[in-house]
Amino acid sequence: MQNATQNPAPRQRPLPPVSGTCRWPQPVGYDPDPPDVGMVEINGRRYTLGVAANYFLLLAVEPDRQGKKGCYHLPRDLSSCECGDHVFRADRREDGRCKHQKSLAKLLVDGIRRMVREAA
Repeated sequence: MQNATQNPAPRQRPLPPVSGTCRWPQPVGYDPDPPDVGMVEINGRRYTLGVAANYFLLLAVEPDRQGKKGCYHLPRDLSSCECGDHVFRADRREDGRCKHQKSLAKLLVDGIRRMVREAA
């Protein structure tokens, strides 16, 4: 009988926390139809932000270098994200968060920025 040698799993180095910039180019409600949509910019990339009762939806306005438009659901508590960085690398980051989670958390510190419209 032969002994099969098992190779140990490769060690994965920890990754630094994500960093970058974020801002509100357009507040939620800038277009009255639909009223729960705004625009955010994360590291220079614009996303349409949909605000629903239980989640946020981020949809990239322009495709990335590979020609893909990202579309990510994040729960209101920002505990997860559907992006590849969170799905495949969150366990390697000390804070366990992706750029979408951190950016929305920063932008939402003072609440959702909404357009105020005067009644006609």
